[in-house]
Amino acid sequence: MSVSDTHAGIPADLRYAIQFSPSDCRERLVALCALYLEIRDILRECSDPGIAETKLRWWEEEIELMLDGKARHPVSRAFWVLHGKLNLTNRLFLDMVDSTRQDLRPPGFAAFDDVVRYCKQRGGAFTALAAGLCSADSLISLSAARNLGCAWQLAGIVMHSAADAQRGRVYFAAEDLRLHHLDRHVIEGVHSDTGLKALLSDYAMRAERLMDEAHAATPETERGTLVTAEILAALARKRLHKLARRNFTIRAGTMELSPFSALLTTWSTARRAARTTP
Repeated sequence: MSVSDTHAGIPADLRYAIQFSPSDCRERLVALCALYLEIRDILRECSDPGIAETKLRWWEEEIELMLDGKARHPVSRAFWVLHGKLNLTNRLFLDMVDSTRQDLRPPGFAAFDDVVRYCKQRGGAFTALAAGLCSADSLISLSAARNLGCAWQLAGIVMHSAADAQRGRVYFAAEDLRLHHLDRHVIEGVHSDTGLKALLSDYAMRAERLMDEAHAATPETERGTLVTAEILAALARKRLHKLARRNFTIRAGTMELSPFSALLTTWSTARRAARTTP
């Protein structure tokens, strides 16, 4: 697997994050991204929850085999070849599987802590693995990378809330829905704008707070190893600010960034990280 072989199928933000990550780990990041998308896209490809669960169990077994050097799937074989013998824990890979499994269950989280747990398993596991592939090795840095990924995922909950709700998926905590006098539908036009916009604003602020805390916790000397996570978080923050300027009114294309804006945000984030790398 190479960057040129797989790059076209990678979502834009992930593609930007990989392009501006350290050159010596880009191919590994592409392989990780391919693995992440293989697991995530099971939901899109399988309308039958039973078939989806069977595939997730297969991937749980495949992850164990992959980290033993016995991968069967082309994507996991490619990842193993490129990742070498870096010290990556199978728990992070299994967290990506578990978060996908969560989407097969009846939707809904009771408390915000449950939302955070889900976000850490989905986006946070990916960004922690990405940091590991870029040579982050301290527990503090890996934790910061995971929290940046959690914030990236939480921002995604805000930005995709209408589309998710149309599919019957609600990722806001029940306690927060009650706080803003909403039920589980959270579809624009069903509730008063006041409650829905307040909820979206609330979660946007929480996502940004997580980003700020994770950035502050990252040792200066390891900022360069977390650039993938930093770029994803920065692009998500840019979209949240654009949504806030529209008073959290979600319409088609509301959160899209122009190519120039996305490129400038990515470049400036990567440049700041590079300045702190020894």
